[in-house]
Amino acid sequence: LFDISIMGKKSKRRPNARIKRDVAVAGDNGVDLSPEEAGVIWWLKGESEFMTPQGSFRQTGGTIDREVQIYCGLAMAHLKNPEGRNESKAEFYFRKVADIENTDRIGFSARSVRESFLELFRLYAESGRSKEASELLENYLSKGCGRGSFNRKDSMEARVLYQCTGIIALSDLTKKHTDMAPLIPVLEKYIDTLDGIDAIHALYYAMSRYFLGISFFSKALIYAKKRLHAVQKSPENRYGKLECSALVNLAKNLCRFGMYEDALSQLKIADQIISPTDVNIGLGPWEKSLVYEALGDTLKEQAEVTKMKELRKRLHLKSISYYKKSCKLRYDLLEEFGAKGGVDIDTDDILTPTILCSFKIGRQLANNKKWSQAKEYSMIGVELVERHVNDSKSVAMAYPMVYPYFGKVFLDQYLHSDYYYLEDEAKLLLHSAREYTQKGLAAYKRMPALSNGVHALAKLPISFDMAVESYFLGKKEVACQMLACHLNARTAVQSCAACGHAWIKGGEFVNKICANCDAVCYCNDVCQQRHWKNFDDKRMSHKRLCPLLKELKGFGRTESLHGKILDFFEDLKPSKRREAHVTDIDGVD
Repeated sequence: LFDISIMGKKSKRRPNARIKRDVAVAGDNGVDLSPEEAGVIWWLKGESEFMTPQGSFRQTGGTIDREVQIYCGLAMAHLKNPEGRNESKAEFYFRKVADIENTDRIGFSARSVRESFLELFRLYAESGRSKEASELLENYLSKGCGRGSFNRKDSMEARVLYQCTGIIALSDLTKKHTDMAPLIPVLEKYIDTLDGIDAIHALYYAMSRYFLGISFFSKALIYAKKRLHAVQKSPENRYGKLECSALVNLAKNLCRFGMYEDALSQLKIADQIISPTDVNIGLGPWEKSLVYEALGDTLKEQAEVTKMKELRKRLHLKSISYYKKSCKLRYDLLEEFGAKGGVDIDTDDILTPTILCSFKIGRQLANNKKWSQAKEYSMIGVELVERHVNDSKSVAMAYPMVYPYFGKVFLDQYLHSDYYYLEDEAKLLLHSAREYTQKGLAAYKRMPALSNGVHALAKLPISFDMAVESYFLGKKEVACQMLACHLNARTAVQSCAACGHAWIKGGEFVNKICANCDAVCYCNDVCQQRHWKNFDDKRMSHKRLCPLLKELKGFGRTESLHGKILDFFEDLKPSKRREAHVTDIDGVD
């Protein structure tokens, strides 16, 4: 990182003599300091010799190369200062180099110029200063394009651009669309120039995530396709993790447009990649689990919009089988890493997706009336969360949700005709549902964002389940009030009622509103069609709630609304069967 050729003359007979002498000047007698640490101390001690207190270059008559080397050396020393980074001073000196480069007095062939540019860009990216980063990058790209510097992949400018794309892809800028926003116009303007860069697939992924975050799904799909194409062009990435990841990401984007067959065709290619063949050696269990989960998600969503009952049932069963494969692989990984025994692991990478997958299959099994299996998989998720709630922030965020999910299985079973009219069994199921819902409510109330008022909780699905449970526990007035509050809170939420994607000003989607109730919005027709029947929770389907929302939106809380809410609860009761072949709550499915 340091060009120490200006720190003193080298001795031909003793190559390390200069370094030891400089360390001795620092007072460490050359014992404990590495050459790099010695260089840092030398630069910091010599700063006053090179610079005036006002920040001007003290020495005159030197070359531009020497001046740039000094600026770069001082900046890097302030970043590597053992007593603490001084980013403001480092930025000051990096800007000095950038200003010199802008005057065309020196180019990127000089190592100090390249290092200064990249470190300044990294400094802006890591500190979230995307506006400054975008200005720096645009200036660099405009000059490079004008000179034709990016026409050759092995040019210095192309190498610097390769490192810039890596900095963007790995920085926190990609996690928030507001931070990434200033860079997007620059990247889109010069995207043809960037297309030949080796790391372009990482940049396409970051841009796809950005457009997904602002509900611009068509552009997210475009960049997902570009990413896959860029990965497949690279021989070293062909049939590997990157291609598998790109295929899964593209399939998810296709599902948002209801293009399920296209999504499944991409996932079948990914399935071939993860399996050992003559072409490739296959991938690890984690990559396999991601592909199986994506297949399960796609088949589940396709089933929800399928009108043929038999076909819908087959798709649901295939979805469950893929979810089971995914969960099995992830449970084996957790056992391998010792997660179930309490050994420290990176829980964000494996544990949280495993918990979510457990509840996905739990819901699918409950929807297909396989109660004991649904409870088994959901309970695994609950146990994992309880054991590792203090290990990870993401697990802690999932903690309040797991109990309502588990309670929903008991409530589904209670409202099934095989159990509702069996007095003792039904009572036990309803109280179990209530118990887990109350645990979830207590966990939600401990969250800072939801602890300040009832309205924040009212918009969550847990408030709907509490209203249903209250009604069947005999608290009808309380249930009506809770459901009215929940519906009122939902009308104020500007997000897709099906997938939860937030509405953002200027976004392409989440602007389709139900023509009947004028109370909920959707991304597109696919989301609206899925939410109409809502196979994940039929009680909350828009088909059932639309009349209530229409009444609430048009006339507010009236006696008429109160009567319709009571009718809604009564309609949840299952029709009585003549015979119920049930011997135990957790009997054979």
